[in-house]
Amino acid sequence: MAKNISQLVRIKASPSEVFAALVDSEKHAAFTGAPASIEPRAGGQFSAYDGYITGMITELLQDKLLVLQWNGDQFQSQARRSAVDETLKQGHYSSVTFMLDADEDGTRLRFFQQGVPDDLYDELANGWHEHYWDKLKAALEK
Repeated sequence: MAKNISQLVRIKASPSEVFAALVDSEKHAAFTGAPASIEPRAGGQFSAYDGYITGMITELLQDKLLVLQWNGDQFQSQARRSAVDETLKQGHYSSVTFMLDADEDGTRLRFFQQGVPDDLYDELANGWHEHYWDKLKAALEK
């Protein structure tokens, strides 16, 4: 059974700065501290954290919206542990959505991840904070 992650993050930087950090390979690598390769267009491929995360951009609206088909190495590890989950064995992708809106302090980022395997929910929900939101704030907030 799959779960969904929903998070609201406030970042003291403009939507343009936040968006650029998410879709520009060099800026993404700078804030995460790991290599990234991102083709910032619908249909573009991406990898982050030195290939640990891979997928495709399905929707992109400058400074407002980013939708990804997202796969992490932990999906493959989970597939090896779970002989009964055919979806994971076939290369599971979850849908990840970043929605950005300007607010009085910078950016309100609404985040959704759909199709998270039950056993990975806590790891991924915590991982977004540790590996993305905390690092984005540290890099962008002035």
